[in-house]
Amino acid sequence: MQCFFFSHLFILCTFHPSTVLQIIEACLVSLLTSVISFGLPLLRKCSPCPEPDPASGIECPRPPGMYGNYVNFYCSKDNEYNDLATIFFNTQDDAIRNLFSAKTINEYSSQ
Repeated sequence: MQCFFFSHLFILCTFHPSTVLQIIEACLVSLLTSVISFGLPLLRKCSPCPEPDPASGIECPRPPGMYGNYVNFYCSKDNEYNDLATIFFNTQDDAIRNLFSAKTINEYSSQ
C-alpha cells in the first residue's frame, strides 16, 4: 500500500496534470477538510458542564460569538459542551490554553 502511494506521488510530480484537474484536486481537498473538521465533533458525545467558578468569569457553554471554553455544538441540553468542538472552533491560543490548563482535568476525554 505504501509503495502504491509513493509511486502515485511520483507520477503526480513527474507528469503535471492539466489546470482543470489541479483546480478539481484543490476543491476536493478543501471539501474533505471541511467535512472532517465539522463532522468529527458531531460524532462526539456532549459532556455536562463543570460547576461554575464565579471568580474565573468563564461561562459554560460560552455565549454565541465569543471565544473561550465550552462550545455547545449540537448538544441537546443547554448545560452541556462538546470537547472536540471546543478545541476545533476556538482560536489557536484558546485551544492550547484549554488543553494545557490545570483547571481542565477530566474535561477532555479520549472516548
